[in-house]
Amino acid sequence: MPEYVLQVEKLCMSYGSQRVLHDLSLKVERGCIYGFLGRNGAGKSTAIRNILGLLKPQSGHIRLFGMDTATRGGRMQLRSVGSLVETPGFYDHLSGYDNLAIACMARNLPARCITESLHLTNMSQASSKPVGRYSMGMRQRLGISWALLGNPQLLILDEPINGLDPAGVHEVRALLRHLRDERGVTVFLSSHILSEIQQVTDRIGIIHNGRLVAEHDTAGHPAQELEDYFLRLTEGNEIA
Repeated sequence: MPEYVLQVEKLCMSYGSQRVLHDLSLKVERGCIYGFLGRNGAGKSTAIRNILGLLKPQSGHIRLFGMDTATRGGRMQLRSVGSLVETPGFYDHLSGYDNLAIACMARNLPARCITESLHLTNMSQASSKPVGRYSMGMRQRLGISWALLGNPQLLILDEPINGLDPAGVHEVRALLRHLRDERGVTVFLSSHILSEIQQVTDRIGIIHNGRLVAEHDTAGHPAQELEDYFLRLTEGNEIA
């Protein structure tokens, strides 16, 4: 039987009269890279905020490492999760290193975590510069460094490739493969662009209007076949 790091069961969420998530259910196996794919406004970020405890589900269950996050034990599992939902509010006048040092102090993590995470994201050399001088892509990579502090077992990244040039996109893909293959990290990766994630994910779940409408293993599916299928689904042609 596969071991699931993340399980979402019949998750529902509304903002006022607008239903954003409709009985969303999915499972993420340990040691895989799961692509959470959907157009802007499909419900990806709302689902992620529920998973991370930033929003409270109106109904449904979320389990991290087998434990329901509605319980104290389940909430404790969030310590093993690293996340990047939006680029953190860095202090522009401080260096990248010093910004991560503040995060480490707040979480009572040793300073060696900073060096490790900066090395993984290829940000060691730029870490001495003030963040105010960073490009958007550099800020995004520093945000991933921030998410990696503490060596999380599960990494949740919401649109992490935004603002990156092609070289930066390649670096992030290589980093995610390294984390999976060499460190056993499970990655939950959201995006609205299939081409950004199909090259790195093991499995893709497609969300449309708050519903998970399809899941596919990426192995054995040609890129064009997946792209055509995604477009048909999100245009509504195959949704009951």
